[in-house]
Amino acid sequence: MAVSKINLMIVDDEILFRQGIVYLLKKYGIITSCVADNGEEALELLKSHSPEVILLDLEMPILNGSLTLNKMLQRFPKAKIIIVTSYHDEELIKDYFNRGAFGFISKNENIKTVVAAIKAVHKGSIYKENIPQLLQNKCYKDGHYYKMIYTSREKDIIYYLCKGDSIKEISIKLSITEGTIAVILTEIYRKANVKNRAEFLTLAFEKGLQYLDCEHNQR
Repeated sequence: MAVSKINLMIVDDEILFRQGIVYLLKKYGIITSCVADNGEEALELLKSHSPEVILLDLEMPILNGSLTLNKMLQRFPKAKIIIVTSYHDEELIKDYFNRGAFGFISKNENIKTVVAAIKAVHKGSIYKENIPQLLQNKCYKDGHYYKMIYTSREKDIIYYLCKGDSIKEISIKLSITEGTIAVILTEIYRKANVKNRAEFLTLAFEKGLQYLDCEHNQR
């Protein structure tokens, strides 16, 4: 089988997964040029490599996949990133496509789907052929799910919501208008599939959202 000229990067903290996917992709004619086990390492490698396609895991230490995606696209806007995760419900999929991902695959996918996704994205296409099947499988939404679905700004607001701050108090602390916060809150509630602050806080403390990794929670 002829080797495809695809410059691929794999970013995943699970050594066995990385080794396994590298081996399997090679059998299908795709050569991996570099691997990283966390987001910070991946961003450093991008300074010396120019991968045409990136397989990016969402659950990683140091710098998770959600933040890594944002930073990659800020610094390398032409990067073609395929999200790899165990979480695959409709809200999460929409969020990452909206943020600039080219594909979304589950860690339970077969290798032929992974290969098809890589080849399609390499050609510049958005890969969505596997989405209907993914959405048939129920996704359990634990605390890690919400770490991935919410943006940095949303996490900041969630942090203060869980502390019991009012919209006015949050506005002052984050230096944004109350109107902007109200808009962001609507999005926060929509993603959580709740109707109001009371319902959201019930969910937040059940799922541990007060511990989301936002800037203000590091102080």
